[in-house]
Amino acid sequence: MPHSNTAILCCNTLEDEARLILGEAAPALQIVWIEAGLHNRPDKLRAHLNQTLSEIKAQRVLMALGHCGGACAGLKTFDFELVIPRVDDCISLLMGSMKKRRMAGTGAATFFLTAGWQRHSESLISNFARDSARFGPEKARRIYKMMLKHYDRFGFIETGAYDPGAEEEKIAPLAGDLDIALARLPGDLDWLERLLKGPWPASEFITVPPHSELLASDWDWLGETAKIQGM
Repeated sequence: MPHSNTAILCCNTLEDEARLILGEAAPALQIVWIEAGLHNRPDKLRAHLNQTLSEIKAQRVLMALGHCGGACAGLKTFDFELVIPRVDDCISLLMGSMKKRRMAGTGAATFFLTAGWQRHSESLISNFARDSARFGPEKARRIYKMMLKHYDRFGFIETGAYDPGAEEEKIAPLAGDLDIALARLPGDLDWLERLLKGPWPASEFITVPPHSELLASDWDWLGETAKIQGM
């Protein structure tokens, strides 16, 4: 388990899964939850992360985030080392690998969801309700069908941290309106657990020393994921 000299920065869409892994230790740990909406604005997310990092007092910081559209390039360390998974985004982290994420989307273009995404991100449900009130239900339906025309299904990742049936019920009316299927996909929290508990082999994690910077070139492997063990 993480020690008192370890801080955790975690996207709040992963809160259910992180708390499941950390168990009773979670309340005693230094955890900072990062707002999911910032992922749509990489520059703003980077600035927010750097400000947060500058205020942390720890020897090690574990970041439950991914590449996030390049937002993590340019992050600076202070008196701590920074550990971040070699992952494109949180979806792959919840599915156990980028390979599993790619395989899950093979044959059916998938809009991935969890309870955390529905609760914390810019929810399709609330956005559709807002636009239905603004434009009328029929026009809103046409807009969202166009926006989501490349998706065949909403896929809930079964992480064991939430009830997928309850989450499906929330989005089922919208899925029906848009003619998008619902599916459940197997999750795998082993990679997230290794991040939160260690160890942190270089094949799966980037470790940035104190008083250094996470560079864009540290993510060059994203174009060569087939060469990375377990990806």
